[in-house]
Amino acid sequence: MNKEEKKLSNYFSWITKSKIILIYFIFDFLSLTISFLLTNFIFREKIITLFEIIFLLIIWGSFSYVFGRYTRPYINNLSNSFVGKVFSIIVNSLIFFLIYYFILKIIYFNTYYHIFHKGKFVFSFLSLLISTFFLEFFKRKEIKKMRNNRLWGFYGNKEKFYYFSKLIKKNHPKENYEFKYITKNNALPSNYEGLILNHENDKEKLEEILDNTFYKNNINLYFLYDWFEIYLNRIPSDLLDLANFFKNFNRVKNNKIQIRLKRYGDIVFSIILLIITLPILIISGFLIWISDRGPIIYKQKRVGKNGKVFNIFKLRTMIINAEENGPKWVSKKDSRITFFGRILRKTRIDEVPQLICVINGDMSLIGPRPERPELEVKLKLEIKNYDLRHLIKPGLSGWAQVNANYAASVESVQLKHSYDLYYISNQSLWIDILILLKTIKVVFTGRGSEPN
Repeated sequence: MNKEEKKLSNYFSWITKSKIILIYFIFDFLSLTISFLLTNFIFREKIITLFEIIFLLIIWGSFSYVFGRYTRPYINNLSNSFVGKVFSIIVNSLIFFLIYYFILKIIYFNTYYHIFHKGKFVFSFLSLLISTFFLEFFKRKEIKKMRNNRLWGFYGNKEKFYYFSKLIKKNHPKENYEFKYITKNNALPSNYEGLILNHENDKEKLEEILDNTFYKNNINLYFLYDWFEIYLNRIPSDLLDLANFFKNFNRVKNNKIQIRLKRYGDIVFSIILLIITLPILIISGFLIWISDRGPIIYKQKRVGKNGKVFNIFKLRTMIINAEENGPKWVSKKDSRITFFGRILRKTRIDEVPQLICVINGDMSLIGPRPERPELEVKLKLEIKNYDLRHLIKPGLSGWAQVNANYAASVESVQLKHSYDLYYISNQSLWIDILILLKTIKVVFTGRGSEPN
């Protein structure tokens, strides 16, 4: 990549995209801070300290993120009518605010109740409403900006172009990308963001592009591998550039401090989570046992780092002897899953016992989900470069889990594998933190607990 491409790569990286959440949070902070100070001044009461405001904003920001108030917009959001959008903002703001107020009332009782007493409740709600309108304004600005980088030309094999277009339309419909097939004799339209080249090793086509006049007009040029990695944060296994992949992987592998910090975080957070969830696990175990008098814990073999087979532990969510005829994919509304098992899967409580595997070193909190040895036999034949997932420890959650739905077919596993390859190649403590935050959101919303 040249300097311009590296600049664009940084601009469209996952962490830069996520900065919009910080911007939304800052608007909430300013809006609610001004409101609290104003209402205290009007009611001539003690001014709330900055520490108290920050503490309240952390709680509010967490709820806003989990329930989608900071959700990154999509292009089709602008199609909503103005009246409908205003009504939606008012209703959502009121619901979120009432939830926030109710939870604070339970947790802190009279300690913080004075903040929302009488007219303060109205003033605080109005400030939240204004902040939400500000958020919507910036979201709409972002949507308009996004439209400018959704048009791309494609130069290369025509069959690959149709395959590529279909793949994006199917797996990333909300991104609304549009692609135009470019030949040697037709120029790229001036309003297009850039050009995607089919294959890095196609030197003849690359020379044609470099000689073509439309390349000299400061357009962006990406090979297909780089475009997927930068714009979609995933790397399809059949497009993988092994040299570039291992260059990035070895950089992470040799960062001993990061590896130690991750292991330390795995142990500490796993112990804390086990202690916090212990009452829930005990109650869940009792309900599982009382439903059919069957075993509570389900032990299953999985493949880990370097192909090592180990046992994971889960709360049982299926009927007894659910796989007496051999392992098979979970289907939508699978009859083998018990009523209480669906609740456990929806909330991901059934996965909590795997924290034991994290503590003993077989797994990490973040990484590719470990698969069963019986299913991996077929997956290795169907998915190119599948074994690369075994370069690192499998995880309780991962980049694939927070970006794709439940995998119940080779095709869906292939999609999730592309996200796993991206994570393996771009590991960092920052992306681990982002995945943890997204995992909390997924748990609260129940997204991806069943196959589509």
